[in-house]
Amino acid sequence: MSSTRPVLARLILWRGNAPTAAAICLGFLLARYAPGWPPWIILLAGLAVGGLFAIVFLLNARHTDRVEGLAAQLMRANHKLNAEIQQRSRVETELEAARDEALELSRLKSQFLATMSHEIRTPMNGIIGMTDLLLDTRLTDEQLEYAVTVRKCSENLMDIINDILDFAKIEAGTLKIQRQEFAPKAILQGAFDLLRDRALVKGLTYTRELSKDLPDTVIGDPARFRQMLVILIGNAIKFTERGEVFVSAEPKERRDGSVALLVSVHDTGIGVSPEKRARLFESFYQSDGSNTRKYGGAGLGLAICKQLAEKMGGDIEFESQQGRGSTFRLTVRLELPKESGTESARGLNGLSRWTSDSSAPKRPESESPGLPAGQTSGSRKDSDPT
Repeated sequence: MSSTRPVLARLILWRGNAPTAAAICLGFLLARYAPGWPPWIILLAGLAVGGLFAIVFLLNARHTDRVEGLAAQLMRANHKLNAEIQQRSRVETELEAARDEALELSRLKSQFLATMSHEIRTPMNGIIGMTDLLLDTRLTDEQLEYAVTVRKCSENLMDIINDILDFAKIEAGTLKIQRQEFAPKAILQGAFDLLRDRALVKGLTYTRELSKDLPDTVIGDPARFRQMLVILIGNAIKFTERGEVFVSAEPKERRDGSVALLVSVHDTGIGVSPEKRARLFESFYQSDGSNTRKYGGAGLGLAICKQLAEKMGGDIEFESQQGRGSTFRLTVRLELPKESGTESARGLNGLSRWTSDSSAPKRPESESPGLPAGQTSGSRKDSDPT
């Protein structure tokens, strides 16, 4: 019996023929411990055990091959993922560098526009001032016509320069909203009166309606508020050949010591086509290229107005029908003086309405309300088209 053990050990350790070794081992065991069993039973038992081991080893081999295949796929996917991560990291680095370069170029552009606008305004102020002196002298009719044309063109150019300067400040983030007390009714009246003559020349019905609930005093930036009013009203007059321009103002919401003022400007002008409305507040954009030649302007007015309104806690919305007119609604949020409180918004003696017909009295531009004494309202007489 001792001589059979090394043979069994070698058979068990023989991996290449493991099922056969298992069957032989079973035969030796049965012959040793069950000598009375018939040989055919021992043979069948050996074959059964060998077949079972063969099936087990076959399944194990297939499972091993599948695991090795999945491991290879996983390794390839891992390498691919690492390559994609490295590629994405390079792309992100390039995008960050491009973004930084674009921001720097935008800053330099805005700085250049601001500097050049300042430099151009200096000689323009000289041209306007000398033209005013020239108009105070004795001129022939032809010379007077030329001088008035120079004065008007100079004012239009100055307005465009001012708009470019404001746009550059907004783009560079250097435009600051001031905080000072002012009377909103006076600013509204001043902007309305400033553009009255232009409406009268075109024969438009020019009216305004102020709510009796408007506060007497608010805290904000009166210059920027007035600038937005002049842009919106000026655009309405500019793009309306016949019909009316109607301006209204009312408070909409009071909360936390502030009030939201809503100013609506309605006109019966050319309107805006549906496909052009989405881009109306973009910089240097106009609803029709022909409008640039017909009406002038740089297409910055509404873009500036939109950004100023957002900086003052409000927004601009509009409705328009091509060929029938538009209605622009400007909302700004202004603080109420603490000493006055929310109950200080005393009425303005009901609704105030004035129609600009041929018999309506005219107020000189130097007497426009809402401006400090001695300051004229003609510094920004024109506005940009939509």
